[in-house]
Amino acid sequence: MITQEQLIKVENNNLPTKLEKWYYDNFSKEAIKAGKKGNWVIFGILIIPFFIGMVGSILDATKSLIEIATITLCILLLIFGIPWIISWYLHKFRIRKICKELNVTIQEYYELKDILC
Repeated sequence: MITQEQLIKVENNNLPTKLEKWYYDNFSKEAIKAGKKGNWVIFGILIIPFFIGMVGSILDATKSLIEIATITLCILLLIFGIPWIISWYLHKFRIRKICKELNVTIQEYYELKDILC
């Protein structure tokens, strides 16, 4: 049986990185429920070049306009996508490490966390 003190001790030994905290604070389900605007702002920033490129293609705009919109979208996806993927991977790695130290499965860890914390 794992106690709350053991769980807290192991979690404190494996703290999340600043990147994980930032993404959790801005893009988690809890942040959406709390009404944080971070995810909607980034969605708006990504949708503008997408629509410029799409409408430009439909209306047969100049090739340079479509290229600029496409390159801008690719750059923005890299800026926001790569850190998100890294943050997700770091989170999964941290949870696996905690589970390994506690000798429980990932599902059991989340159940323990719900019960004890």
